[in-house]
Amino acid sequence: MRNLLRDLTLPRVPNLEIPPSPPGSPPLETTKKFEQFLDLKRSKGVHFNKRLAESSKAANPQLPDRLLAFIGLSDPRDQYETGVPRDLLGWHVADFPPSAFRMALRHGQDKLRKEKEQEKTNGTRMAVEFVPPLNQ
Repeated sequence: MRNLLRDLTLPRVPNLEIPPSPPGSPPLETTKKFEQFLDLKRSKGVHFNKRLAESSKAANPQLPDRLLAFIGLSDPRDQYETGVPRDLLGWHVADFPPSAFRMALRHGQDKLRKEKEQEKTNGTRMAVEFVPPLNQ
């Protein structure tokens, strides 16, 4: 699904140039936070995205809805909206299939979760066949 979204959102003519830095210095508070995350990554091997993905709070299926509502995005199409003109992007959110939106993704995840729970309760697990080692 991620590759499909990438294909849908990539511009037809890629711009591979790095944009110039914004004027002024970055806020000191933000710089300290980045330094803290980089230090954790270097010294302790802690990766922020991995910890976030493993968090039980992030597994809450209602979390994306709450976060989007918090910032005022209620229409499902709003999750892909951008200020970049359509002719520069080569795509528009209206062109996306229904399966590209979070609700369809959430229903798919719920279905998989229920199937896994049923497998556990029914005791029907996929058997793994072991092959004996070759004689040496």
